[in-house]
Amino acid sequence: TDFDLESYISRYEAFSETSLKRLLHIAHDPITPPEISANALELAEKHMKGQGNIKKYIEVFGPDKTRPSSIVFDKEWVEMKEREYPMQLQSLEARVKSANTRESFKTLSDFLKSKGHLKEALNALLRSRTTCTTKHDKIQVCLDMIQLGIDMDEYGLVSSNVSKGESLHGSDSLTTAKFRAASALYHLHSYDYNQAARRFAFLPLDFEYKSVLSAEDITLYGSLAGFAALDRKSLEDTILENSLFKQRLELLPKMRDSLRFFLRAEYATSLKLLAEMETEMRLDIHLKNHVDILLRRVKDRCMVQYFYPYTCISLKKMAQSFSMTEDEAEENVERLIREGRIRNARINAKEGFLLREPESEKEQQKLLRKVKNLGDEFVNQTESMVLRFSCLDQEVYVRSEQKQQKHFTRRNNRIQVYEIESDDEEMDVEIIE
Repeated sequence: TDFDLESYISRYEAFSETSLKRLLHIAHDPITPPEISANALELAEKHMKGQGNIKKYIEVFGPDKTRPSSIVFDKEWVEMKEREYPMQLQSLEARVKSANTRESFKTLSDFLKSKGHLKEALNALLRSRTTCTTKHDKIQVCLDMIQLGIDMDEYGLVSSNVSKGESLHGSDSLTTAKFRAASALYHLHSYDYNQAARRFAFLPLDFEYKSVLSAEDITLYGSLAGFAALDRKSLEDTILENSLFKQRLELLPKMRDSLRFFLRAEYATSLKLLAEMETEMRLDIHLKNHVDILLRRVKDRCMVQYFYPYTCISLKKMAQSFSMTEDEAEENVERLIREGRIRNARINAKEGFLLREPESEKEQQKLLRKVKNLGDEFVNQTESMVLRFSCLDQEVYVRSEQKQQKHFTRRNNRIQVYEIESDDEEMDVEIIE
């Protein structure tokens, strides 16, 4: 495999809980090659020792646990940290009692979290709410609770604090983006892929939340969720042509190309590129429980759209297009018919064909209107482009000022320039043929 573990884990904040969770998931996933698994455990050990996380260290590397030969259970270190922990905790709790401020509770919570005591860290944050005196303090507590909720996989906690934080208003752009990102993760884990895709798609390009997810994660989650849940036009507008997300897709060229091939109806190539990313998807802590569902939905929509233009098509030809056997093709088509995804259709198993009844006259008229509207839109866009090039060629420019704006339209091969907020004066500029 070409999976670069160190490069991957460097995307995240050092010593963050998400970094540790990702390392342990990669180490213990059965699809991970042995050498990468051993490397992940070594990095996880460094993380735990760096944080003094004896709780997780004993859980993973304890005397009765299976470990790679490069890791030896460090009993002396564990005993030393076990002696230090009560004294450090007592000192921080004493500070909380004397100061009783949000900062003192936050320090206590961070300490408990670094030692692997996430529930106790959450209780410290809950206690800090009573000390908040400003809107800024309340927003910061919401962000801290969201962070812990994600680390604990408690997405009900994430959702409630996103709602509380957004209701306070007055957040800066970074905080607003963090709420949006957390909301997107909540929708992803709630299997609401449509909303997850839309929230990931409009995160600012310069947004960083490395204690939770990387720029590559935003691209992967948003594009895959959109691929599975958004209709064709929304997928193009929200993911591929969205000026923000379009640039993000350059981080994942295979995903970008897969989406483009899908929109060009080259389904086999699209699915092949997606399959090449499957291992990376399964090694992700947020996608691991969704990969099968998402990939199946993408494959299903490819098959449905493949059949859509035809009333009769060979299952053998379809199987070749999707790189599957005829039996697999028939099984998938049968399931899609049962689920109502392919309507008014039946399988001729003897001849190996899928037969679909022609659309009703009403549906045909609806389709014709749709085609006509698309044609009209194309003509309008083309005429606008020709008009713009004609203006540029003749050095005709439209300028906007603070209290005066101009726009132009085309009528009888003439450009009509209108001044907004004027006396409706009109100036015609004839295009020289």
